[in-house]
Amino acid sequence: MDKDSVLIHILKSKGTPTLLGGDLPFRVINDNKYISPLSAEGEVREENFPTVDQAIHTGLSGENKTVILIGSEGSGKTTTVEKLVVDWAKGVHLQNFEYVFHFRFKDLNACEDALSLETLIQRCHHYFPPQSMHLVLQKPEDVLVVFDGLNESLNRGITTELDLSYSHLGDEKFKILCTGLRDCKIQELCLQSCNLTEESCEDLVSVLTSGTSQLCLLVMSFNKIGDQGFAKLCDALHSPHCKLQELKLDRCDLTEASMKVFSAALRSGQSELKKVILARNTMDDSGVEALCVSLQHPLCKLQSLNLYTCQLTGACCSHLKEALMSEYCTLSELELSVNELGQEGALLLCQALRRPGCPLEKLGLTRCELTRPVFEELGSVLKSGTSQLKSLSVGLNKVGDQGVKHLWDAIAHPSCLLEELDVEMTQLTNACVEDLCTAIRASKTLKKLEMRNNSLTDASIPALVQVMQDSHGMQEMNLKYNDFSEDLFEMLEKCTKIIY
Repeated sequence: MDKDSVLIHILKSKGTPTLLGGDLPFRVINDNKYISPLSAEGEVREENFPTVDQAIHTGLSGENKTVILIGSEGSGKTTTVEKLVVDWAKGVHLQNFEYVFHFRFKDLNACEDALSLETLIQRCHHYFPPQSMHLVLQKPEDVLVVFDGLNESLNRGITTELDLSYSHLGDEKFKILCTGLRDCKIQELCLQSCNLTEESCEDLVSVLTSGTSQLCLLVMSFNKIGDQGFAKLCDALHSPHCKLQELKLDRCDLTEASMKVFSAALRSGQSELKKVILARNTMDDSGVEALCVSLQHPLCKLQSLNLYTCQLTGACCSHLKEALMSEYCTLSELELSVNELGQEGALLLCQALRRPGCPLEKLGLTRCELTRPVFEELGSVLKSGTSQLKSLSVGLNKVGDQGVKHLWDAIAHPSCLLEELDVEMTQLTNACVEDLCTAIRASKTLKKLEMRNNSLTDASIPALVQVMQDSHGMQEMNLKYNDFSEDLFEMLEKCTKIIY
């Protein structure tokens, strides 16, 4: 908002008393009063500490320009930030900011959908001129955003999801936040890329094991917590108070060293974890071997495991095969894409997929150095009548039309349950179209087909458009980045189920 809007809309009485001598907020603002710094015991300090507004101004002049104001409910936090905004509008402080926007969490919580800054401004500051919006978005370094009432939202259970991703939060500020997280109703906490380290994991353990925490989903991706930090989180999984069901640790500097500790937590009998993402960590085959011990244990509840690009080889597949062959394995989703599994490793996985009762429904094998014999075996598995696979990703494996033909034949088989197939960049040409169309017409389950980055040409379009228009089950076919000319785009537009 601009400075005139601040003085019109904020500088007025709200009829709410505060702990600042019982004055109303507008009196505190006009009389330039401040909160006296308190000691741990609640006594007013006599030392020459800076006032709250001075501390805020110092923080905003730092590199990250992020300030968190902490205090008990009713201590004057709202009055303080309102004074901060009004001082800016009066030209007293923070003149390096062109725009200042003040949002209240109680208002934001009424918005059910995800909001951009532009949408937030439009909804909460409707008097802000739309023609000035581009100035805000073009120079974000000139904009100060103030959020008020987070602590009260947490304590009152107004908020069940909290996303602080990319906020440069850091360990010190996160420690402060954890004091509120222990006794709130937050169920989903996203801390992706927040500059957190091993130190924050200790604070998280105190939250997860508090007995009052409701956290079910925790995102710590792209934070350098390392093996020591992850080991601390694993301690929390042993607690009967920990309710965590989903944990995302994409690129957290983890190695095989912490997998034994994690595996022990999974089979402790206390862990409720059902979904884990460990993508882009250097786990190696020995790390998978440790995890597979738990996957075969009757107390392990894990249903989804993501090991995308974890520097695995075919050597890990013997352990995965053994786990998937176990009667106690509950894994329904396994992501192994961008690992050099090769033909030998993939064929071992196919043996497990043949087991009656194998729980896998979703399997990711994109760019895993697969060969035509692997595709042939996958096709055989899909037709076996024992496979439960509903989603299969095998893109970026150079097998050509002859390799993928085994999958088209499987899809046409009545025992195949496949609903989604990804064959992006598998060197498909127009020669596959007849088998593909036959498969779509015969299948009772296929819904989505990913065929980007192949070598289909204009000649294939009429048949593909016709089969998609005729099919009642198919919902989407992605044909982006094939060799189509613009002359045929009009024909593709006739079928809304085709993406091109």
